Amino acid sequence: MGKRKRNLKLFYSIKEVSRLFDVKESTLRYWEEEFKELNPRKTKGGVRQYRQEDIQVVELIHFLLRKKKLTIAGARKQMENKKEPTMRRVETIERLTSVRDELKGILDAMSQAENELNQ
Repeated sequence: MGKRKRNLKLFYSIKEVSRLFDVKESTLRYWEEEFKELNPRKTKGGVRQYRQEDIQVVELIHFLLRKKKLTIAGARKQMENKKEPTMRRVETIERLTSVRDELKGILDAMSQAENELNQ
């Protein structure tokens, strides 16, 4: 997931997921109403417990709404018709972003080392 780091837990709270994607908890609850694919487990007390699969769905919804700038209806249609190809595309974009960030870090380290040698 690019810059987002996840530890290997079975369940995540709505607060953790909202922080992971920098969205409000109310936004996640709204997305549950709008996207049938997003259905986190709920305890008897109504506490949401997000699994890895739920987080992948949130990631896809986030990508479609925030990165591709689709409407709710457009994102819903995209998920119904092309969920798997779109998910692979999101994963590819995240991997490429991660590689880019790593390469930038290497370039910065090389520039810093060169500057130190020239002093």
